[in-house]
Amino acid sequence: MYHGKADDDNGDTPNLEASMSWLGDFLAILSAVIYGCYTTLLKLKIGDESRIDSALFFGVVGVANILLLWPLFPALNWFDIESFTLPSTRDLWCMILVNAFVGTFLSDYLWLQAILMTSPLVVTLGLSLMIPLSIAGDVIFKDTHLSSGYYAGAVMILLGFFGVNLANS
Repeated sequence: MYHGKADDDNGDTPNLEASMSWLGDFLAILSAVIYGCYTTLLKLKIGDESRIDSALFFGVVGVANILLLWPLFPALNWFDIESFTLPSTRDLWCMILVNAFVGTFLSDYLWLQAILMTSPLVVTLGLSLMIPLSIAGDVIFKDTHLSSGYYAGAVMILLGFFGVNLANS
C-alpha cells in the first residue's frame, strides 16, 4: 500500500489512501455479502453434517483454488504487482506449514462443522469474537491503551454473540 504523498499542481499533498478508501469500503462490503451468501447457501443445500464428506468438500475447494488462483502468481510477479519467491529458510517453511495446518485446515474444518451444527449467523458472530480477543491481546501483551469506544464495541460484540445464542436455545 502506498504510504507516501504526491504533490499536485496546487502544492497540496493529497493522501492516496484516503482517496481510495471508498474502494476498500466497497470491497469489504462485497466480501461480506459473498461470505453471507456462501455460508447461507452451504447450510441450505447441505443441511445436516451427515450429508457431507468434509474431506471431499475441502479437497474440491483446494483443487479449485489451485486451478483458479495459482496461475495469478506468475502474472502478478511478471507485472511487478506482487513479487513471488519461495521461502528461503527452514524456519519460514515451518511457519508456513504450521499456519497451513492450524490457520487454514483446522480453522476451516471447525468452521464448517460449526455451520452444520448451528447456523451461519451464530458462526459469523463467533468469528467476530476475534475483535474483542484481539483488543484483549493488545492490552495484555502490548500494553496498548485504547479509547472507551473500542471497549464499548467489544462489549457489544460479546453481548450480540451471547444474545443470539440464548435466543436460539
